[in-house]
Amino acid sequence: MLSFGVFAGESKVVGIVLNKWDKEDIEKNNYSSFSKNEFYSNGARYSDAINELCDGVSVIFLKPDIKSVQTYASIIDGLLIPGNTPDINPKLYAEKPITNLIIEKYRSEFEVALIKELFKKRKPILGICAGHQVINVAFDGTLYQDIPTQKQDGKINHNPFSNGSVTVHEVEVSKDAQHLFGGNVNRYAVNSVHHQGIKDIAKGFSVIAKTDDGLVEGIQMKSYPFLVGVQWHPEFQLSKYDQNLLKTFCSAVKGQDIKSKDGNGIKAKLLNK
Repeated sequence: MLSFGVFAGESKVVGIVLNKWDKEDIEKNNYSSFSKNEFYSNGARYSDAINELCDGVSVIFLKPDIKSVQTYASIIDGLLIPGNTPDINPKLYAEKPITNLIIEKYRSEFEVALIKELFKKRKPILGICAGHQVINVAFDGTLYQDIPTQKQDGKINHNPFSNGSVTVHEVEVSKDAQHLFGGNVNRYAVNSVHHQGIKDIAKGFSVIAKTDDGLVEGIQMKSYPFLVGVQWHPEFQLSKYDQNLLKTFCSAVKGQDIKSKDGNGIKAKLLNK
């Protein structure tokens, strides 16, 4: 059930969802002979960033198994939904594919079910990139299946040739969400590696970050202890604001108050320089 875990004493536990690669994926991507069997994987930066920035928080990896949703929800104290290369299946937001999408086969339905189970327990959830999108879908929001063809007023290349280690554009941060990023930040530069994005925001959520061409890049459910999605990849830690977002998430996982404005009440050691 749990693919891998690192626990430290009385640490709180963050679950991070794994990708599943089956034989069809392996053949399509021409993996090495050593990797001809099915396997699970995900980027090291997600767990490494949590380990680097968050004292008293450990990480376990979650195999996308719908039968284990209730067990996972009882074990973990918070959920980080990472990015994903394939596209979220449009059927999850009642649409048919409009283009040649590479449909995700294992994670999305599992993640929707896990989000809803954690929501009942009011446990913190952070979605990154595809994780941000699937949070919106889980609460009946919709997506641009392909930004370049569907968002005609788009002026930003959201999917340049980049591995996430460079900034691509800026986002405007809403006033009432600045405390999530350490306070006193109106705009900052982020990376960008995606061709899908939020179209209709889910009911109960507010926009906390957007681009100059109007794409929603951050959402939050204010009535919930911590339910946040961001389109960029803060795990690359390209700025103190990225680091502060992850630290604020971990504070919520540890049961600390993160709702106060201007950072008051956040017990994490946020970066001010």
